[in-house]
Amino acid sequence: MRRVVAIANGKGGVGKTTLTAGLAGQAASEGRRVLVVDTDPQGNLGRDLGYGLQDGSSLSLAITHGLPVEVNRGVRDGLDVVPGGPALWDVGAAFTSRGARGASLPGLRPAVDRVRPVGTDAGYDLVLIDTPPGEPILQELVFAAADYLIIPLVRMKPASTGWSSWHRDSPRRGPSTRSSRCSAWCCSGYVRAALG
Repeated sequence: MRRVVAIANGKGGVGKTTLTAGLAGQAASEGRRVLVVDTDPQGNLGRDLGYGLQDGSSLSLAITHGLPVEVNRGVRDGLDVVPGGPALWDVGAAFTSRGARGASLPGLRPAVDRVRPVGTDAGYDLVLIDTPPGEPILQELVFAAADYLIIPLVRMKPASTGWSSWHRDSPRRGPSTRSSRCSAWCCSGYVRAALG
């Protein structure tokens, strides 16, 4: 069974990207097929996984126009990545513009659902989505695509403030905006995902 897990916190510097890279590497080393989606315009996941900064235009176009997403295959054995980058800054403007006209974006879920590992139609065992800090529209699109949510926290007040301010300020918070299957865990330090 495929699981889509978002790693999110509205605060930067709490270890979202490091946790995403670590969980992805661990799961892949255990023989699972893993896809990581970097929805951060900073694209720092490329630094952590060693494939370098990319522009994120493929993911941006997949979210805004429903185009197929490009995948960096074989970043590690069993680990593929959809890279983020600066083009993702455009998603918020597209979301706002379409919403003003009563239209919507295709979103992230259809893009993720179409991606398959090379040589199989079975799909990935685990999809991890790294999110940007302070980008509520991108975070909302990620939450709509996720089955689970991990909220990394460090033991300092600003980290928990990042989550509480997102929850307070989000115009669409609550069950109507997230998948009813989405569960959340707050964690301090690193968490090893329960993969079943």
